[in-house]
Amino acid sequence: MKTFYGIALFALLLGWESVASANFIATDVTVTASSKSGTAIVTWPLSFDSGAYKILSDNSYQWECVPESVPKDLLSSTGTLIGKIMCLTLEAEEDPVVRLNFAVDADPSADTHFTITSSTVNFAAILNPLASATAAVTLTDNTVDGSGAKLTGLFSDLTYPAYAYQARYNGGSVFANLVHANPISVSGNSSTTVSDRLPLTPGSAATISDAVSSISSQFDFTVSANNSASGTSNFVVTSSTAVPEPTTLALLGVGSIGLLGYGWQRRRAG
Repeated sequence: MKTFYGIALFALLLGWESVASANFIATDVTVTASSKSGTAIVTWPLSFDSGAYKILSDNSYQWECVPESVPKDLLSSTGTLIGKIMCLTLEAEEDPVVRLNFAVDADPSADTHFTITSSTVNFAAILNPLASATAAVTLTDNTVDGSGAKLTGLFSDLTYPAYAYQARYNGGSVFANLVHANPISVSGNSSTTVSDRLPLTPGSAATISDAVSSISSQFDFTVSANNSASGTSNFVVTSSTAVPEPTTLALLGVGSIGLLGYGWQRRRAG
């Protein structure tokens, strides 16, 4: 009976691992840039099969879509330069967490609208999870005469008209609009950074009253001609109460039978 207990427990642990891995799915990262010069859209498919990711020290997966050493031009359908992506990374965990980080340069001759959308990270549903989100945007004035730079956020809600970042769950439900940008301004060839979080208290979290099965992040803003913007973000949900998949429930049953059988055998032996 000890052997059966060991097999059942191994099956239980294996079942949890396979279900978690099967439900941690990353899709793609998309950057859209538009100005009076035209529109450019670039998408990076994310895969666990391609080997184009690395595992970080905290066990998250990182896709480096655009390395800092290899900036990517954003070109319109006619080959006109709309802007540049100086770097772009997506990090994800099955806990789950999504981190979207970027740096872009605007159209040299026109204000540029950037939309930077993370992968949608799908996972086994978590009931009423705790969640927190942080984001920061840095604006840099690159003008020759130091005349200044502006960045305006394009998300809004009833309390503020212009945020640069949004954290979403279950497709389109909004957890947080962050980074007040109405607009962010800087001059004199300098930089400024605006950061934000929800909840406001560091280390705290808020409850999402729902069964959450996906999360994603997006930056959406305009930046003045020939200037630069960069951003970082972190959106995490956590809970000790996951909604088990049917296969997991079945394995739990097998594991329980093994435990009961082992206990019954011990009582007989005693």
